[in-house]
Amino acid sequence: MGDIYIVRHGETDYNLNGTIYGQLDVPLNEVGKNQVKEVALELQSENFDVCFCSPLQRTRDTAAAILEYHPIPIYYDDRLMELYKGALEGAACYPEKMPKIESEQIIEKYNWESKTHFYKRVENFYDEILDKFPGKNILIVGHCGTLRMSSFYFNPPDKYINDIYYNLKFPTGAVLVYPNKKPFDKPLYRIYNYDNYFEKKYNLNGRY
Repeated sequence: MGDIYIVRHGETDYNLNGTIYGQLDVPLNEVGKNQVKEVALELQSENFDVCFCSPLQRTRDTAAAILEYHPIPIYYDDRLMELYKGALEGAACYPEKMPKIESEQIIEKYNWESKTHFYKRVENFYDEILDKFPGKNILIVGHCGTLRMSSFYFNPPDKYINDIYYNLKFPTGAVLVYPNKKPFDKPLYRIYNYDNYFEKKYNLNGRY
């Protein structure tokens, strides 16, 4: 039985500066380039069958570093892109007093993608590839939001996603691993931190 590895891209200057960037296409910085080299080394002994990647530069470069050790096909998929943050993309910070849980008014005002829409596109992606690649070792390279929605897909929460979305914190270079089998009963969570390797295994329900 295979596993599904979901990798967050390496650091960018926008991560470092706290800039809102959503789907803006920005490159890795020098720290990020070193991060993905370390992640690639951690994953070099895995036997991946196929890779799916967000089409943005930071994820493409992250995938390229990992695939230096894995001569497998790669497919770029828009459904893995980060949450679209509309008119706020490129802003230095969030507007003052803007609540962290986005209301319908905020979604409309800034043309912000709703969490429901974001989840649906990630859900659609997994429904498709898991039917096409049952039991295979799949590498997925995306964004922090991709990892969050992946967590909700494999381990559905008992709370409204919009209320708990920001509860999950994944550092740049983090890796989630889930068994590629259905049903997804008691999935395990594993995370690798690029500069201080560690691994944790627990049911994500405990984090909500």
